[in-house]
This record gives sequence, C-alpha cells and structure tokens, in this order.
Amino acid sequence: TNNNNYTYVGWAWDAGTTAATPSTDGSMTLSGQWVNATAGFSITTYTGTEGGSFGHALGAKPDLIIVKGTGTAVSWTVWNNTFPNTKYTTLDGSAAIGTYNVWGNTDPTNTIVTVSGDSYTGNNGDAYIAYCWTAIPGFSAFGGFHGNGSATGPFIHTGFLPRWVMLRNVETGGNWQIYDSERYGSSNPKTYFLEADDQDDEADDSASDVDFCSNGFTIRGTSNDINESAHDIIY
Repeated sequence: TNNNNYTYVGWAWDAGTTAATPSTDGSMTLSGQWVNATAGFSITTYTGTEGGSFGHALGAKPDLIIVKGTGTAVSWTVWNNTFPNTKYTTLDGSAAIGTYNVWGNTDPTNTIVTVSGDSYTGNNGDAYIAYCWTAIPGFSAFGGFHGNGSATGPFIHTGFLPRWVMLRNVETGGNWQIYDSERYGSSNPKTYFLEADDQDDEADDSASDVDFCSNGFTIRGTSNDINESAHDIIY
C-alpha cells in the first residue's frame, strides 16, 4: 500500500459515516452493518448458520453481491443480476460461471440475500462479510452484454459518464479487467487496465480498449476477456 516510489490507485464506495442498526429482515443475526441506500451500497457481517438469510437494508433487490469468509480460506463469491440463483463466479479466479448451491437456490429480494450452508457463503460458525449493491439511476449500473469480437464493440448504456468499469467474460472464463478515469483522465480509449484476480501490474493492450462515454461505455477491443463473440460478459 505504500512502498517507496511505487504508484498506487485506490477506489472507494461510500457506505455511510456511521454504523447502521443491523437489519433483522433475515433469519441470521448480523454482527454489524453499514448502509448507504442513496448510493445503493451496504456492508454486512454475519456468522453462518448452515444456510439462512441476511437483510441487506438497501430497500431494493441487489444487482451485485460479493461474499467472503473472513476466518476461513475460501474464494470471493460473486453473484450478478444476469445470473440465475444457481450460479456464481469468483472474484479471485478466472474460471467460467459455475453451478453450485451457494445462494440457497433462492433469488435475492428487496430485503434479504439467501445463502447456503456451504463454506463459501454460510458454513455454520464461520464469519463472513457481504458487499451488496443495487443500481441507482444516473449513478451506478450493473448487468451484462454479448460480445461481438469486433473492434467496433457493443455500447453499454449506463445513463452517466463512468469513472470506474469492471468487466469479465463469465461464459468461457477470463480475467476481471478494471478501468478507471483517475489514472488516465478523460482521454479515450482507456488502454490500461488492472485485473482483480491476479497480481500483475497494469497492462496496455489495444485488444482490451474501452471508451468511456457521456452515457455509458463502448468496447473497442477484441480480447476474449471483454468481447468474445456471442459470449456473456458482465459489468
């Protein structure tokens, strides 16, 4: 985080200025919670009970959920709003979307997220932290699209100029590629990216170019990680 003469980038999402009273909507008792419903983001800590549910306190169905065991060596488990409730992927891996009961085979709702008794999300007695987001018009967006394999790639409408974009091919697998407007300003295309699932320094690859637009972003690269033809990419 602070090595001499190294260059760093940091991204933060506001979860409020004080801890919230933990939600009681789910079946599990929460150990802590921070909520910023205006920004569509909450942080929840809980202890697994061989399955159950926790209240996310957003007042709307989450579009992105990331759960990590804090006391056990398990992967970061991810659900995106394009997934059925039997599917998941991982933030620290590059494998294709998987089928497994980590969400209790139950859709999240306006009030709760259901988890299974698996070690990824709800093993009895294990501690977990969950990050939940719901899209806020003009502020945040989550979803997916089909790649076309062309340098004239898909345009994804968000309704605002992005500051940060993360993409991943979940159909055949690939790296999580992250772009932001802080490191390289307003110029397009964004040619430098970082990858959430590895330790590499930032890469500059024209096959992974992305344009940030006033109302969304456009894929300008042909890399399978972000634009494999007829394959599912999430953001």
